[in-house]
This record gives sequence, C-alpha cells and structure tokens, in this order.
Amino acid sequence: MGVTHSSEPEATENSRLTQPLLALVIALAFFLLFPPVGFESRYSLLELSLVILAAVLLISAHRRAVIRVVVVPTALVVLLGLMCASAAWSFASWETARDALTFVVLALAAVFVVQIARLNTILIGIVAGGLVALGGSLALIVLAPEQAFYHTGAVQGFYGTRNGFGYVILAALPAAMAVRLAFRGGFLVKAAIVLALAGGVVASDSKTSIFAMLLVGLVWVALALLRRSWIYLAVLAVGAAIVGVAAVANFGRVLDFLGKDQTLNGRSEIWSAVLSVVPQSPVLGFGWSRSWPAGSPHSAAVVDALGGVTVFHAHNEVLNWLVTLGAVGLIVVVALYTFVLWGGIRMYSRPTVDGGTWILLVGVMLVGRGLTDISETSPQGWLMLMLAACAAAKYWSARSANPTSRLVLLSWHQRQRAPRLNKEQEMVNSE
Repeated sequence: MGVTHSSEPEATENSRLTQPLLALVIALAFFLLFPPVGFESRYSLLELSLVILAAVLLISAHRRAVIRVVVVPTALVVLLGLMCASAAWSFASWETARDALTFVVLALAAVFVVQIARLNTILIGIVAGGLVALGGSLALIVLAPEQAFYHTGAVQGFYGTRNGFGYVILAALPAAMAVRLAFRGGFLVKAAIVLALAGGVVASDSKTSIFAMLLVGLVWVALALLRRSWIYLAVLAVGAAIVGVAAVANFGRVLDFLGKDQTLNGRSEIWSAVLSVVPQSPVLGFGWSRSWPAGSPHSAAVVDALGGVTVFHAHNEVLNWLVTLGAVGLIVVVALYTFVLWGGIRMYSRPTVDGGTWILLVGVMLVGRGLTDISETSPQGWLMLMLAACAAAKYWSARSANPTSRLVLLSWHQRQRAPRLNKEQEMVNSE
C-alpha cells in the first residue's frame, strides 16, 4: 500500500488563496458548530451547515481544477442512509429529517474539503478554531468572570458548561499534536499550542474530556516511541498496564480523587435506564436525532426509570446509537470507526502525508469521549469524524481511482472528455 507524497501534488493546482480560505472556513465551522452562548438562537445548525457547504463549493469552483475521483467509506454512506430513513419510524419525523439532513450536508462539505485541501491545511483550520475558542474564553474571564466560570470554579468559557468547553478544546488537541508548522521555530510554537489546549481541557475540570485527552496523549507517546524501538513501546505498555491494574484495584479511591461517586455522577443509573429501553426496538431503534425528542417513547421511559430526571442522550455513544438506530446502526458505526482507526494505522506505517497521524488520534479522541458522553452525535464531533473518514478513504490505496476493496470504499469517477480540436488541428490530423 502506498500513499500520496507529503507534497500532495493533487493540491498544487490550487490558487494561492484556496488553502488559506479552506483553513478559514474550517476554523469558523469548528468554532460555531458547538454554538457558543449567545449564538444559539441566532442560527440553526442546518443553516450553518448549508453555509459551510456553500463556502466550500465556492472555493472549489474558484480552484478551477476538476475533481476526477471521489472516494468515501461504504459504511459512511450506509450510515447516512439509515439516519435519513429512520424518519419513517421516528416519533418526531420532522426533527429526525432535519437533523439527518444537517449531518448529510456536513458530510458532503467534508468530502469536498478533503478532495481539494491538503491534510495539513485541515489541521491548521481545526487548530485555529480551537485557539479562537480558547482565546475568546480567556478574554471572557477578564471581561465577564461571572459568565466564564462554572459554579464549581471550573472554566466554561463561551460554551455555558464546563463539559462543553472541555470538549471543544479537546477536539482541537489531536490536530495540534499532528499538524506540521513549516517555519523556523515551528516546533516550539506547536509545543506551546499543545500545552495551551491541554491546559484548557484541565481548566474545564471535565473528567470526560481529561480522560480522553490522557488516552490521546498515551497513543501519541506510543507512536513516537514506536518509531524509535519496540522496546520503548513495550516498556510503556507494561507501565500503562500496571497503572491500570492499580486503578481498578483502588477504584473507589480513584473515584474520590476525581470527585465522582460510585454511579459516576449518575451515569451508571442513566445507562441502566437506557438498557431497559433498548429491547423495545432492538433492531432499528426509535429513530435518529441529535437529542431525544421530548415525549418520545424512549425518552419518557428513561425519565420514568430515573424518577423524573430528564436526559437528552445516553451519555455513551454505543448506547445512544442502540437507542436511535438499534443494532443495525451500531454495527455500521463500529464499521466506520474501524475503518478510520485502521486507516490511521496504515497512514502511520508510511508517514508520507503531513499530519497523517491525526486520523488515528482523532479517532481515539472520539472513542474516548464517547465512553461517558456523546462525541460524534455532536455536530462538531461529527465534522471531525467525517474529515477523518474521508481523509482515510482518500489515502487508503496507492491510487484513489483503484480502491483496494469495493466493499470498503465507494468511488465516483469524473470522465475526462477529449479536448476539442480547432479547424487547423483537424486539417493536420486529416492529412
């Protein structure tokens, strides 16, 4: 298996403005798809998604280069089809159709972005969006500290909740770890950005985001050690195993240290209530939506099981997909994640594309976050997953036009028309 060289020759046809404009669009999308407080009522996510897609298409048209081959994971197409089709059996069909359309539009935007942007450009855009969220939240601490902090003292910044702020900053961290800054002192700038974003996650005091950050950091270190020697990786694995065993043996003390009770602050009770609902529609679920519609059968059953406490998702992505799209949807989601993670490993094994390790790191981040909260069900997380999935598909084989397996990838080919000859050329050919 080969991949495109780091110079990414297919992107050389771009005008000088194409890559900076794409980075700007990605940064704004990253910042706004998790709506900051005060912006929530100013636009709908469907409207924003359409604006993002329109901007990407305009940049693509400005590029004036034909996209000859588009390759997407089969699992992604199937998943989007299920999400849209579930409006037929959803309690709130209009809400399901609207949310599914939003995610389809974001997926299309990701497809076009990956086709016309260098992977490093995408990472620069994500990092820029994360820095805007972090910098703006720090400014809010100075200008309006009463709005910037959660009641426990944790930073919530622009996003109204510490978990929201932690997730936004966390989502930018894998890109900061993988981005290549090709200028003097770029390594020091990159290190400073990584430390700043990591500090933002810690300041949020979101245990879910901190855990996912540690998981990403562990994988990042493991990849670095693996390039040196298997021995270093083995030492790290043994050390991680010892820490894990010690944590399990002292689980109660660990929870106390983290400020959690035995129910993980009520999450285990939510999971138990959700599991009691799944058997009511185990195959296709109750219909997909970003949040459970109020009054829907599954939402009402969970509320009853929790003694009147209302939740809008399962606080676990596996359970959330089981509720919304059933076992069929969960299998497809697992297949998509398997493709992304395996694609990231393939990219790492042949490091010829700048930022290729991001595909693996962002996949790990989304999985880690999804253990105790939603990750790709959030529009911002969905965009990250779509960019990673499309990038993995683009570099899956030596030539995107010849995918390694038609079961894994779907490809669209733009037929090249023969150039029209002028009269003088026609006369020469006829002679």
